[in-house]
Formats: sequence, C-alpha cells, structure tokens
Amino acid sequence: MTPALASEIKFFLTAARAPRIRSLREFAEQELVIPEGPYQGQKFRVSTQPFAGLLLDEIDSGRWQKFRVTGCVQSGKTLLLFILPTCYHLFEWGEPVIAGIPSMQMAGDKWRKELLPAIKANPRFREQLPVGKGKGSKGGSFDLMQMQNGAMLKFMAGHGGDEVRSGFTARVLVVTEADRVDAAGEASREAAPIYQMEARTAAEADNARLFAECTATTEDGFIWQEYSENSTASKIVGQCPHCREWVTPEREHFVGWEDCLSEVEAAERGTFICPSCAACIDDNQRRVMNEGAKLLHRGQVIDRDGVITGDPPPTRTLGFRWNAFNNLFWPSSFLAVKEWEAARARDYYSADLQMRQWYWCLPAVPDWSDPVPLTAEQIASRDLADLPRGILPEGTTHISAGVDLRASQLHFVVVAWLADGRGHVADYGTLPVQTKELGERQAVMAALEQLHQRFLAGYPGPTGQRILPGWVFIDAGWQTDVVRAFVRQRKREGVKMYLPSFGRGQSLPASRGGFVLPTKVTPAKPFIGEQYYVSWHSKHLLHAVFLNADHWKSRVHDGFAMPVEQPGALTIPKPLTTADQADARVFTRHIVSEKCIEQHIPGRGAVPTWVNESRRANHYLDALAEALAAGHLCGVRVAEPEPPRPTVATTPQVVVSDEPYLLSDRED
Repeated sequence: MTPALASEIKFFLTAARAPRIRSLREFAEQELVIPEGPYQGQKFRVSTQPFAGLLLDEIDSGRWQKFRVTGCVQSGKTLLLFILPTCYHLFEWGEPVIAGIPSMQMAGDKWRKELLPAIKANPRFREQLPVGKGKGSKGGSFDLMQMQNGAMLKFMAGHGGDEVRSGFTARVLVVTEADRVDAAGEASREAAPIYQMEARTAAEADNARLFAECTATTEDGFIWQEYSENSTASKIVGQCPHCREWVTPEREHFVGWEDCLSEVEAAERGTFICPSCAACIDDNQRRVMNEGAKLLHRGQVIDRDGVITGDPPPTRTLGFRWNAFNNLFWPSSFLAVKEWEAARARDYYSADLQMRQWYWCLPAVPDWSDPVPLTAEQIASRDLADLPRGILPEGTTHISAGVDLRASQLHFVVVAWLADGRGHVADYGTLPVQTKELGERQAVMAALEQLHQRFLAGYPGPTGQRILPGWVFIDAGWQTDVVRAFVRQRKREGVKMYLPSFGRGQSLPASRGGFVLPTKVTPAKPFIGEQYYVSWHSKHLLHAVFLNADHWKSRVHDGFAMPVEQPGALTIPKPLTTADQADARVFTRHIVSEKCIEQHIPGRGAVPTWVNESRRANHYLDALAEALAAGHLCGVRVAEPEPPRPTVATTPQVVVSDEPYLLSDRED
C-alpha cells in the first residue's frame, strides 16, 4: 500500500467515525455564550450559579427521563431548562426538538428574544440558522424551523384545538411556563396539553427526554405537583460554617429586616441564619456553602462529613428546586429591601405572593376557612384613644408578658388585665440580640437583661402607681440553656416573675412533641391551668411551663374579633407618632400571619391548628399567646355573662261564656 493510499484510507476512516457527543455540562461550558444581562458575551460557567452544576450533572447522569424544575426569576431558569437543552439537542445531537409554550402568539417572542440571541452569540450555531425569507428569523415559520444540519424545531402550543399538538414526533420535549399548559381548553376532548405534548415523544419510549420549567404558582399547579409529589423532590443542602450541619435555608431563615424603620436599615440588617444553629450567615459564607453544596433526593440523609446515605425514590423524574439562598445574583441586602417593601406594600398580600413565588420558589398559600376571620385593619381599629403605648388602663388588676426569642431580636408583648378578663396590649416592641458582636449566648442574655430592667421599672397606671408584671413567659424553644440561666439568676435575686415556656401544637401525638394536658397534679406537674401546665425539672431545679400554642393563638384571634366591651376582648394602644404607627402595622400583621385550619386527628376528631404557610413574621403572635397564658397563671379569668333570669309562666285567663263553643252554633 502506498503512503498516499494509506493517508486516504485514514482520512476516510476518521471522517466516517461519529463525533463524540458531549455531556450537557460540557456543551454548556464550551459552547453556550450568555446572550444578555450582566454576563452578556461571556462563556457560561457553573461557578457563576453553583446550583447549575448540580442540575446539569443530574441531567447527564442518565438516571432520569423527566426533569421538573422550579427556581427564582432572573436566575437562569429559562437559560438552563429552555435555551440550553434546545440548542444542545439541535446542534450537538442534530435531532428535532419540540418547544412547548402556552400559546402560539408567544412563539415569535420566544424565538426572537430568547433562542435567537443565544444562537447568534455562537458562530457555530449561527451557521446552522435557516436561510431565505419567512416568518421566522432567516426563513421558516414560527411553528416549524429546519436548521442547516437538518434538525427541526417545532413550537407546540398549549392553547387551541388538539390538532395543533399532533402530527409531529421527537425524542426531546422542552416546555416553558409549564403551569400554563396544564389544563385542557374547551376545544379539547383529550388530556391536558402538556400530556399531549409528552405523547409526541412516545415512539422513543425510555429514550425520550422531557424538560419542564416554571415558576411555582399554586400547590395544585403542574410544576409543584410534579416536584412535591411525583419526583425525587430533591433539595440543595450546604454545610453551615458554624455548626457544620448540612442545611437548606428557606424564607423563614432570612431575618433582621422585619422591624427596621427604613429600607436602608433593612439592607444593613438583613441576613440568613442557619436552620440548625441559628447562627448568622453572611454573603461570603453563603457563597462558600453554595459552592460546596450537595443534592439530596427524597428519603436521603447526609452526615457532617458530607456522606449521603439512602436510595433515591423509585422514579424516573428528577424534581429540582432552588431558592433565593442559592441565587448568588441577589445579595442579602437586595433581598432584605424586597422583603421590607413587600411587608409594607399597599396591596400586601399580592406583594407577599410575589415574594413567595418569584424569590423563594414557593406556591401560593391556599385559602383556608378561618373560624374567626381577622384582618390587620380590624386589629388596628381597636386602639384606645386615651391610652398610648406604655400606659395602663384604669382598673388594671394584673400585668402579664410574653417573650419570643430570635437570633437577631427578641419580641415582647405586655398585657394589662381588667377584672372581667378584658385585656389591653399595654406595651410591645423589640430589643436587639447582637449575635454578630457578642456571640449567641451572651447576646441573648444581654437582651433579656435589658428587658428585665424595663419590666423592673413597672408600668404607670392612670393614677400614677406603677405595676410590675406578675408572670412573664419566655419562649425557651431556642437557646434553652440561656433562658434557664437567666431565670435562675433572677430567682437568686428574689425575682420570681419569669418562667421558661415551651409552646406545643395539638395536631401531633405526645410522642412527637404534641401538647397533652395532664389529668392530675403531681410533684412533677404541680399546677394545671387552661391548656397549659407548670412542670418541675429536677435536673435543672427549675419550673417551666408547657402550653397549647394552638389554643392560645385561638384566644388571641377570638379576643380581637369580639366587641371591645365584652369580657375576654383585646385592645391595643393608640399610636401617636410616625414610629408608633409603623410599629403598629408590624404588630397587627404579625397577629394575622397565621391561619387556623381544622385537622382530623385519630381519636380526637377535628382539631383547630394554626399554620404559617405564608412564612410571614409571626413573633408578636407567639409573644401575645404567651402573655395570655401567663395572664391566666396570674389569676385572670374571663367573666361569664350572667344567665338570664327565668321567667314565671302564667296561665292564660279564661273567660267563661254562656254562648256555644262552635262559632257555627252561635246566632248571628
């Protein structure tokens, strides 16, 4: 064989060999150029948004056929789940792709504003664009385009008759805004459009790849149902730099902004805290946590060494979600301002819904029937015109208080009680817990000491006398040892107004931490009250109180719902200054942050349970519930209305007449 012939054969064999198909992650980092935004013109890198690496690795693993993904707005969701897989299968695999969209009117926008800029940003992709003239860019219609390599892109709409979703098959389906293609229209006699779209891949059987992304809309929406019920329901976990536990911070773990007086202050104070140890996590630590994050599938656990154990659920569907903690485009200061503005928006509930769905990737909270409907405006209307904050009403017999502890603040509520059981919120507020400066233990102790001095000063009544709280319940569910140490120190000083308290719900059995009221007094449980009891802890040589949190939150809402003159009613002080008015808005919104639902508990029937699915701040509600229970321990009792006096039955007077009884027998 001549050298020339050998060279020709080698060239022929090389040309005949199929090129290696790169993984999606390799393709993304080698080919994808960011078409817009602050990173425009740069190569795609998973280090920019570390959750992207977790997602792409799972897609490349080959374990999953379907991918149901939800994440924050403006964080790369469309790029990762619509643009990238479309380009990958069109240009790397050279195969047809179905692009599922809510309506054909969107096809032009999806092509011109999202797909075309990404294709043009890469010279190799740009060469594959169709040529000629037509409705599409450089030829083709918006429902079907054929690239130069022969691969076709078919837009398929959720709206319209079933015929718009028939007649085209492919191995790959990429659906954007999936919740909007989840319901069959009036013109359809078949399944919901998204399932009709998936049926277009049936010929490929297990080789089909089905992508769907959407912002979480409602709990019944397609993406949330698929994520939470029909998939791996995977969650991103990062290792806390303080306690070394692997955690998933959510909306309730973003704190510090709630009681700020301005967005500037909110931006300075807003911070994430660890769900396990409640230590503050700054943005540098947050980035490190995300860079080293791992993915846990439903049923799996992870130890401190990062070793994952347990099998993923038996499903071919990957459910993947990220939230604001994972979106490194948003610093904590930005999130704090957004939360602060939403909490004070004129249309509060719409603003809060936007935060849930767009930033925290949570569906809308379903409307539940509350037995005592209550609004923040109703509570605000119950102020006593002649009583500003800090002044007791005439006739006050007792004062009680409740305290709710957090990593950045403590919330307290003081209630003044009248003889008939009416309560007036005489004082409420927050004190800083300077965790960053002092460390958790010292910061909590310092805040409690500051509150103690406030209580020792007493509260002035109308005649000038000062009254001290009779009992103060301090929520000891967090920093329990510090609360116990504080109470023990006060007892040594002869001050016996404080008790550590532990709120328990009634929807769980006692074995799982649910509240159960003891049936008899014992040395270990020396006092039993109205849905609470005092317990003696021999190890700590200290009393504590355990209360039914659901019951006392119901008492709070009942008190604000009934007429102000009725025994058991609650009122609030008159806000006199702009700062007072801002505090009052925060207070009333905390009170209505939770909703009451009825849960059926085996052996107990329907049980009212308070839930905070909205994840709005509820600290004043917790503190006020504690204060009401503390009032009962002070001796406060709601006066029962006097029963109506029984009326004496009288015998009707009978007049005897000589006329016949029947009218027909009487003479005219």
